Amino acid sequence: PPDPPPPSPPLLPPLPPPAPPPPTLNCTAIPPGSSANRAAPRLADIEPNSGSRIVGGEPVDYPRELQFQALLMYSGSAFCGGSLISPEWVLTAAHCFDRGTNGVIVAIGVHRLSTVDSDT
Repeated sequence: PPDPPPPSPPLLPPLPPPAPPPPTLNCTAIPPGSSANRAAPRLADIEPNSGSRIVGGEPVDYPRELQFQALLMYSGSAFCGGSLISPEWVLTAAHCFDRGTNGVIVAIGVHRLSTVDSDT
């Protein structure tokens, strides 16, 4: 008897192995106006006329180019930054809220720390 015909090649190439799952991103939603108790954190003492802290920077078209920049403050001191990602949400680093949210104020589009006040 004749030999059987060779098997037909597959119609589609084999699928690649599945990709590993993405890393876990832990997020906390902080509704507008919410808060929690904590001590005032500080990244640095910032003085308005202490010299430049920016190397190789360029002036921006204020306020248009800063409209999504967020400044996080506690007891009048800046301690973290973030980005406005929707009308009610600011994206920032998790470590900014290691001690809670009470008393944290978010100012949007601040250009100079020396001009930040309670009305910002």
